[in-house]
Amino acid sequence: MNYEIRNRPDGQVELIELRPALVAVFADADIARQVATYLYCQSEEQDSVPTTDAAPEGGAEEPPAATPTPTTLPAVVAQSDLPAAEAPTEPSEADWERAFGLIAAGEKLTDVAKVLRVPWTQLRGKYAAHRQREQKAAAAGGQVDCVVCGRPFTPSLSSPDKCARCARD
Repeated sequence: MNYEIRNRPDGQVELIELRPALVAVFADADIARQVATYLYCQSEEQDSVPTTDAAPEGGAEEPPAATPTPTTLPAVVAQSDLPAAEAPTEPSEADWERAFGLIAAGEKLTDVAKVLRVPWTQLRGKYAAHRQREQKAAAAGGQVDCVVCGRPFTPSLSSPDKCARCARD
């Protein structure tokens, strides 16, 4: 295992542990040598300084081994023949109202969201806001008398004409 010290642009110093990693597999040894030479030259161009200055035990100094370090090669990206995707359009108010009707009729949020081409979480939020507006509109008229017991109560969407006690029965 080797270690390197790198100076960062902000003045700090990085200590990097170099571990052997498989970079590629080649069928031809000549091509493997060419790529290894390229990678080794790339690693020498960096401002890396090895931390080991002492000679190995035994007195004789060995030349550094040409071990290529993993380096990112420039990527080659082919142009796509596929047409550009159209920007998704926001559903109209009529589409939203139709979706709210489907949900109220018992359809699943995910199924309705797929038809509208919106995330189901967005549909859930819009439907909750829609239900809240409906509830406020139902309660805006103030209290009314229950049709069963005659007590005044605030109407709701689930029980517009009966109070909570009478609706429970």
